[in-house]
Parts: sequence; C-alpha cells; structure tokens
Amino acid sequence: INTSATTLDLIDFGISSIDPNAFNSFTELLILYLDSNQITSIDSNTFKNNIKLEELHLNFNRISALNPTLFSHLKNLRE
Repeated sequence: INTSATTLDLIDFGISSIDPNAFNSFTELLILYLDSNQITSIDSNTFKNNIKLEELHLNFNRISALNPTLFSHLKNLRE
C-alpha cells in the first residue's frame, strides 16, 4: 500500500479491530473509508498522525461509542 495515498478504501474488508498504529505512516491521508466492517471500538490514538484527515467514513459498523478525544487533533475533519 502506498503510504503517501490521500484516499484509502477499506469498505467491507471484515475488519473487527484496528491496531492503534495502523495508519501512522499514512500522513497524507485525506479520506478514509472504513464502512461496512465489524469495528466495535477505536482507540483514541488511532488517527494521531493523520492530521490532514478531512473525511472519516465509519457507517455500518458495530461502534456503540467513541471517545471524544479521538477527533480532538483532527482540525480538518468535516462533519
């Protein structure tokens, strides 16, 4: 995978958990699609190196709650 990618599509990959360091090297990432997986929670440090992230798609997962600090450093994130 090209770590300088600006878009990453992981829709329907059967992902159930995300390692907190999974996206560390994707520093240019603007759009991340994680829709239609089995994700139940996301560690608050998961996107710490993705400060350029503008879109984070998490639809159709099993997430019941997210820590508000997960998004605190993502100043470019759009609703």
